[in-house]
Amino acid sequence: MKKIFTIISLALCSLAAMANDYTDKLTVTVNGESMEQQATISITQQSDGKYTLSLNNFCLESEDNGEVTRIGVGNIVLADREGTTEDGITTITYNDNLLITDGDDPSIGFWMGSMLGPVPIEMVARFNDKQLYCEIHINLEILQQVVDVVFGTEPEPEKETEYMLTPSIELRKDVPNTVTIFPGSTTSEAQTATTYYTLDGSDPAEDNGTAISEETDVTLTQSCVIKAVAISTSGMTSATAVYRFTYVAEEEVSAPTIALKEGVENVVTITVGSTTFDSETATTYYTTDGSEPSATNGTAITADTDVELSEDCTVKALTISTSGKQSEVVTFDFTYIAPEEVSAPSITKKEGAKNTVTIKAGKTTRDAETATTYYTTDGSEPTATNGTAITTDTDVELTQDCTVKAITISTSGMQSEVVTYDFTFEQESGIDQMENEELKKDYSPIYDLQGRKIVNRQSVNRNSLYIVNGKKVAIR
Repeated sequence: MKKIFTIISLALCSLAAMANDYTDKLTVTVNGESMEQQATISITQQSDGKYTLSLNNFCLESEDNGEVTRIGVGNIVLADREGTTEDGITTITYNDNLLITDGDDPSIGFWMGSMLGPVPIEMVARFNDKQLYCEIHINLEILQQVVDVVFGTEPEPEKETEYMLTPSIELRKDVPNTVTIFPGSTTSEAQTATTYYTLDGSDPAEDNGTAISEETDVTLTQSCVIKAVAISTSGMTSATAVYRFTYVAEEEVSAPTIALKEGVENVVTITVGSTTFDSETATTYYTTDGSEPSATNGTAITADTDVELSEDCTVKALTISTSGKQSEVVTFDFTYIAPEEVSAPSITKKEGAKNTVTIKAGKTTRDAETATTYYTTDGSEPTATNGTAITTDTDVELTQDCTVKAITISTSGMQSEVVTYDFTFEQESGIDQMENEELKKDYSPIYDLQGRKIVNRQSVNRNSLYIVNGKKVAIR
């Protein structure tokens, strides 16, 4: 049985810089008989983006008793074909009549192509830069033959190479103790990526950490190790970003204090505030007119300060560090206390009574204080420890010439001036005079004016009155 095989020789023409030559297995089937061999097909992309597929010097071959007969068909050139590309594979098709031109292989003595007229051809070709698969169905009606050509193998869709971009972690300069986490990403357009981060030093994963898909600020309250990783929907994982964060305590500025100074009236003590940062200093500003203190309003102090006030007012103060950090404003409503005044006592002779003076006690202007008057009759200076204390007006009977002095002292220690009164003793009529030495020699009993017997006669005072033998006696 005679077998007919088709031998197709493919010669590439250098039509443009975009031409590709594909060499692969070629299977030709004629009337049910098939033959395989290596062959080359050329595909050229034109300047307008369309394609030309060239199959040149196409021959049919018959073999009889080992002898090969080659029958030239010609050149099959499918030009101006649109192509569609998906997943890196371009497909071009043809289904129409085509004029086959004569080939130029000198070993073929006869070409039938120009004699065939329009030939019905169906073709589909799928290719990329490396592989071409082509099916051509040629109906040679004039020869009553159908030729089917299969070339190469199906090109594989291009697999996208996915790369993962690592997340990054940066310290925010304008917000204390805050880092910004920039998420990682995938280079694949078909995939998406999610970034996971941890704050405890553990390795982040889909089941460990916080998931983010956009730039995120994280405020921290202690030193820690931050880790972040990006994972795509395909499961690809980026490198792990690691950031060692050192917590910086926020600056705190303490408020000043305002208090009455203990033991001193109408004086307040302003205790300055301070900052917790060693690199900063703090200044306290205060006002006494009720206005808000600031770096441009008020009196600046850097040490505890006593402020004497002369009227009711509102004192305010705050502390500001060199970084501009401010404390709260403290307020103190001050009530002015008028100075205490202690009136002096008075000493006058009691009207209608001989040898008696009235000492009127002095007073204090403070309701919260009390006052005591101290007096002496021996000319010494009265004090809280010297003299007789009285709190009300008192009559004092005197028996001889003397100097009476008095002073008033309040419980706060405020003192009046010392008042002085020079008293002159007045002798009563009918009073005998007796020398002191004479009295000492008289053995009659001696009594004071209250009727008490004087036991020690040596204690009798001159210029004093006594009762001797039933009569008042002035001792000289």
